[in-house]
Amino acid sequence: MAEPQDPKDAKSKPRVVVDIHTHMYPPEYISMLASRTTLPLVRSFPSTGTSPDPDPRLILLEAELPALEKALGDPTAPAPGRPLTKHFTSVAEKLRFMRTHHIDISVLSLANPWLDFLPPSTAAAVAWQINASFEAMCAAHPGKLTCSPASPTSAPPSRTAAASSWARPA
Repeated sequence: MAEPQDPKDAKSKPRVVVDIHTHMYPPEYISMLASRTTLPLVRSFPSTGTSPDPDPRLILLEAELPALEKALGDPTAPAPGRPLTKHFTSVAEKLRFMRTHHIDISVLSLANPWLDFLPPSTAAAVAWQINASFEAMCAAHPGKLTCSPASPTSAPPSRTAAASSWARPA
């Protein structure tokens, strides 16, 4: 916690710094994206001289597909997409960032591509898994982490409400 604004003033309250919107990619989400054969998807590439980044890569755009094909066939080709660094995948790294920047509480939220690409038949179940993962992260760090649930916008309204309120899907 930050120091009170005026330590002599008993009525002053400590300032609490809240990061109200910080993105995370829970492991279940990365696994689901890695299992996909169509966009969006995640792929891992070996670390090379031209691509020293061993982090998995998120490929979102049709324009990235030629670079993906090249990288899959040529291990020296630059890795396509954007890296999923530990800044977005590791709770320990998120907490370190918070300490470094004197952030008391962070509100976790799912990073793009969110859940819009999922078919209505599976969107709510995936959202529930992601939200359960966020809930576990927050429970492990009470008072430091909270979250905004992922909402499966393609799912029927009743399933969207259930997935977004921590309820198990029916």
